[in-house]
Amino acid sequence: MKQMLGAQKLLTQLAHQGVVEVLLCSGARNAPLVKALSVCSGLQVLPFFDERAAAFFALGRIRRTGRPVAVVTTSGTAVAELLPATVEAWYSGLPLVLVTADRPPSYRGTGAPQAIEQVGIFSNYVQREYDFLGEKPEEFALAEQAPTHINVSFDEPLIDGELGPWTIDPGPGAESDFDQERMALSQDRVREFLQKSQRPLILVSELPSDKREFVAKKILEWKRPVYLEASSGLYGRSELKPWRLDLGEGVFKSSSFMNEFDGV
Repeated sequence: MKQMLGAQKLLTQLAHQGVVEVLLCSGARNAPLVKALSVCSGLQVLPFFDERAAAFFALGRIRRTGRPVAVVTTSGTAVAELLPATVEAWYSGLPLVLVTADRPPSYRGTGAPQAIEQVGIFSNYVQREYDFLGEKPEEFALAEQAPTHINVSFDEPLIDGELGPWTIDPGPGAESDFDQERMALSQDRVREFLQKSQRPLILVSELPSDKREFVAKKILEWKRPVYLEASSGLYGRSELKPWRLDLGEGVFKSSSFMNEFDGV
């Protein structure tokens, strides 16, 4: 039962890297993953009929929880339905995880049904991409602030054995401290940036509502010029006015303005 054990191994790796929610778009080719999830405890599985809707729903969940969310699809054009949300995730810095089932590599380039060129289909909009055989998925690492594409080729028979009930131990990445670990890492990066830069400019983009108070306090601690995008939810905060740049974003195209800063 190589296919089933491979599916189990892949799902376990996802959980150990912080994935708690899996949005499942069932089909024929991803049957090993569907079956493995049906008898699994430790992951929250939400069924979806439409891949595009599932991917956009995943973005909302990522914004809400701060954790990576996986979307699992079958092969063929179902994979292409994920592209719009992947583009948005790329430009928003969201860890969307795309797990796409595929036919065996020998079908590629043949024009066979459900055998489009899935490898590289998101290449401009994912930070990491992997192409595995379903029977032996290798180790992988999810991008922290960008999409990851995991393409898995399953051969027939797809359900090559009975997988009994099993439980995933999510590990530290999926526990309640996952978001705090990410926040601590971000703080370390900002601290390093401020130490290296003498004249920094801080840009604040989209923020979850439960992080705005924290970031506002940090801005007051940093005492550096800050550009607050509308999506940050902080622009109207009166206490930030001494550090807020009230300029249109077009000013960033001005070399004379940008030369005032040595880091952004």
